Amino acid sequence: MTDTRWRGGALIRPGILAFAGSIGATDTHAHHAAQVMAADTPLTVADEAGARHCGTAIVVPPDTAHRIATGAPTGAVVFLDPDTAAGRAAGHRAHRFGWAGGPHHCPHPPPSTTVSAPWSPTWSARWSRIPPPTHRTGTGR
Repeated sequence: MTDTRWRGGALIRPGILAFAGSIGATDTHAHHAAQVMAADTPLTVADEAGARHCGTAIVVPPDTAHRIATGAPTGAVVFLDPDTAAGRAAGHRAHRFGWAGGPHHCPHPPPSTTVSAPWSPTWSARWSRIPPPTHRTGTGR
């Protein structure tokens, strides 16, 4: 576990909470929001089963127990309402491609509990393949 502490600033808007600064470790918890994290150094997030997800980009699906085992001195965390297009896309991405992306390294994991990012070399390209939400304009049906 890292001794990085949470320190930074946050922005709250309907459907989103964004934090930028240092990302600290947490105890196991769950929340209704989809959680998207990006950092300059790899993060390690353990799921409820103990599997470790490591990378510079992590997406935790909504309503999923997890803990941040290794934080980062510099990063951003965005919590998305899962009932919004962005929240649905984040949850879909985590379920389809796995939680972790970007350069990753899980220090000292038991081999059977490490979840590697199969798409990490091209995470941004795969993320961009998620179709954009369909928006209706006007008042007509």
